[in-house]
Amino acid sequence: MSKHILFIFRNMGTGGAQKIEAFVANTLINNGYKVTVLNMAKERCSVAIDKEIPVYNLFFDNVENEKNSIKRAAKKIAYLIQLRKAIKKIKPDLICVFLSDIVRLTVLAMWGTKIPIIGSERGDPYQFSPKKLKQYNWAYNKCDGVAFQLKKAEKAYSLKRNIKKVIIENPCIPREESFPERTGNEHIILTAGRLAKQKRFDVLIDAFSIVYKTHPEYKMFIYGDGPLKDELKQQIRKRKLEQSVVLVGNVKDVFREATSAEFFVLSSDFEGIPNVLMEAMAIGFPCISTDCSPGGAEMLLQGGKRGIIVPREDSIKMAETMIRYIEHPELQKKYSQRAKEIIEEYSPERIQEKWLDFFKDFI
Repeated sequence: MSKHILFIFRNMGTGGAQKIEAFVANTLINNGYKVTVLNMAKERCSVAIDKEIPVYNLFFDNVENEKNSIKRAAKKIAYLIQLRKAIKKIKPDLICVFLSDIVRLTVLAMWGTKIPIIGSERGDPYQFSPKKLKQYNWAYNKCDGVAFQLKKAEKAYSLKRNIKKVIIENPCIPREESFPERTGNEHIILTAGRLAKQKRFDVLIDAFSIVYKTHPEYKMFIYGDGPLKDELKQQIRKRKLEQSVVLVGNVKDVFREATSAEFFVLSSDFEGIPNVLMEAMAIGFPCISTDCSPGGAEMLLQGGKRGIIVPREDSIKMAETMIRYIEHPELQKKYSQRAKEIIEEYSPERIQEKWLDFFKDFI
């Protein structure tokens, strides 16, 4: 009988962690394992999950949205009891959980059971408060195995020697069946991500306002949506860039919508391994990225060999680098060719093998 693996998703939306968790679940079902998914949020499903994988819902939204601390604590305890019952009913041989807060919830819910748990850190642990980091460190120490994206992320934790640890990078996979062909024939600078503080689109808009002074023929398209949309609109108006900076919103596949852009910029303060940068490189966009913690972008760009790295929160340096790309087409061409090297280096087949080898240690 094939072993049964349960994946617990925080939500099944468009986030990078969800995309990779679905990739791992699909890998396992395609290699003879029985796979089930438990989804914790009402957000519309947009991950590519295999149709043979059953999905059960046990929504956590009601707990997260509770503002009263006492009521929230009571609802959380009730949810943990429900989660424990749901998992016992599913009867998995192994539980796989992405994201530190969901790992902790799962460990608390399954306290005292003997079902092995694999946790996976997908972000930047250096952004956690000391209290949160201590809580997550405790949770990962209750797991049987932990998968990290980056060695530096692993170093943020103090895990026991008996816990199996592994570094598995993200796969380079298109959003649809194949990567689109980039034309790069329009004066457009491209970026994408959730309109949230972490992504630092405010810094990028300030940088573009400097670029615009010498190259007014250029436009910048920002794909994505989020809580800072109105704030960014105000910033664009203040800089008098309404005709040049476009907040496009969410689309199914950014890179099919924007194949004519010249180059891509990532302005984040922190990321895991940024999937959006990986996709941009695979299509052949010359890229600029901040040295976002804990080093995923720098790894992809090979310290500057596959694209240009600039300091975080430095709009002047970012503007200077964008102007270098604009005024030196041969530089764009060089980095466009080198960027595509990641297709082979992080091919789905290679990353699948790493995950399969990791799971064999537990089932």
